[in-house]
Order: sequence, then C-alpha cells, then structure tokens
Amino acid sequence: GVGLAVGVAVEVLVLGASRAILARVPPMRLYVFAIAVAVPRWLLLATLTDPRLIVAQQALHGITFGAFWVAGVQVVARRSPPEVAHSGQALFGAAVGGVGALLGMAGGSFVVAHQTTDWLFWWGALVAALALAAALRASARLVRG
Repeated sequence: GVGLAVGVAVEVLVLGASRAILARVPPMRLYVFAIAVAVPRWLLLATLTDPRLIVAQQALHGITFGAFWVAGVQVVARRSPPEVAHSGQALFGAAVGGVGALLGMAGGSFVVAHQTTDWLFWWGALVAALALAAALRASARLVRG
C-alpha cells in the first residue's frame, strides 16, 4: 500500500508539472523517455525483495505513467486534425484505460495462474522493451516526416 501511495504521489506531481515539463521536453521525446524508464522499472520489480527498495522504486511508476500520459495526450492532440483532436485524445484514453487495461489484466491473470508473480514483471519488462522499440520507430518517422 505504501508503494502504491508513493507511485500515485509522484504521478500527481508529474501531472501537475506537465506544463513546465512540456515547455522543456518535446512530447514525443517525453513519450520515449517514459517507456525507456519503464523497462528497468519492471526489471526492478521482478528482482527486488527488500520492501523498502520496492517502495522506493515505485516512484519510477509515478514518473513513467505520469510522463507517458502527459506526452501521449499531447502527441495525439498534435497529430490529430484540429477538428478531431479531442476525439483522438478520448481514443487514446480508451486505448490505455480500456482496451490496454483489459488486455493487461487478462494477460497478467494468465501469467499469475501459470507462473510465479515475479514472471508478471519479467513479462512487463519484455512488453515495455517492445513498446520502446515501437516508440523509437514512430519517433524516427515523425522526425523524417
């Protein structure tokens, strides 16, 4: 519970500082950063056993999720035609909080039912690494075109 509270507190701070962050960091770079930091975060969750270190690393959740959300909304808003920018942002929210959450829960339930809980975090690291590769590719395309 303390770990979750730390993660949420940092997330709120990141979301609250979003204007200042976006003034310094372009949204797509922030998006890639958030996903890149998620890879070691998942690896730490898979390997840490000291409760104090687990609580401390939960601050990374606040950074990664907060930055991912702030950047994702901005990337979608900027890439969407003006007349549908709000719809694009709503679809982003639905993808993350709806379909993404559903698939994550189903996949996580399957992993936990067939493996130990630490495997859930190993799989999280793999998915984050694949997401990082996709984000880097998308970022390169945005720079070129």
